[in-house]
Amino acid sequence: MQNKIDNLNKSLKFDIPQQIENLKNQIVQINLALKNTFAAKEIGKPLMFDHPIKPKKKLIIILAFITGFILSIFLAFFIEFIKGFKEE
Repeated sequence: MQNKIDNLNKSLKFDIPQQIENLKNQIVQINLALKNTFAAKEIGKPLMFDHPIKPKKKLIIILAFITGFILSIFLAFFIEFIKGFKEE
């Protein structure tokens, strides 16, 4: 029984320093990962307005109308191009 206890103590003496070294290496790796994660810097203070910014509904509607008009003209010319291509 005493022999088993002595063998266990010897094995623990060799295992504990190795485990401590492994834990130190893991701590170093975690610290490096944290340094890389928090590399962002604050450029300036965030802007705070008294009134919220509202979407410009008129501008959005006008742009949508103009875009739709231009795309419809393009589509008409493209369809005529395809029809002429099929006839040849």
